[in-house]
Amino acid sequence: MMTRVALFLVAVLIVLGVLVTVYALLERQGVETETVKEPTKEELMPELRGLVMPLRQVLDTPVGSGIVMTPYVREQVVGAVREAQLKYGGTEGGRAALRALADEVGEMAKEARDREKWAVVQACIDVYELLGMTSLMLRRMDQKAELMLAMPKVRVVGIVDDPGKEQTYILMRLIDRETQQFESRYARVGEEVDSLKILDIVGRNAGVRFAYTRIPGLEFEVEVFK
Repeated sequence: MMTRVALFLVAVLIVLGVLVTVYALLERQGVETETVKEPTKEELMPELRGLVMPLRQVLDTPVGSGIVMTPYVREQVVGAVREAQLKYGGTEGGRAALRALADEVGEMAKEARDREKWAVVQACIDVYELLGMTSLMLRRMDQKAELMLAMPKVRVVGIVDDPGKEQTYILMRLIDRETQQFESRYARVGEEVDSLKILDIVGRNAGVRFAYTRIPGLEFEVEVFK
């Protein structure tokens, strides 16, 4: 009789021990589950904004300061945003933050357009489309940015009259916007050089008015460099 009682007590103790162990494991798992919290949109936004900060820095830097949008910077920003998309795109807060980032980058593209920083426009649109967003307006901006970047910067270095031929020649320096390399050219009023048509001479040889023929209606004046 005592043996049966002893065995029964041992069995009860074993069962109690198993239950305690299971309870402890469940409690620990619950604690771990509670501590793993998905980041919210508000928590992620500072990090995501930091990824596109190089675009903002180039946008806010005055022209001629030496800080420009290079292909390397553009690729680095796009790559960083792509990694963030893979990292946070699977959570609700992450998706909301990425959508908000796309909206902010879209506004930055418009701001860059207004400041005529076309390389920044293109970089912003790259990020915008990477995040799965589409916009007809931004697509048109991208097309214009491509044309504007293809237009050389013009420096008029002189206007020379040739009395013998009764001709006036405009001496120019055309500068590639990406490489900053230049070539010297000359032409007369009415002629076209690299899609730049010379419309007329302004004032008393004070400047030259050009039309960029790849964008209808785009005209601008360049003062003679002194």
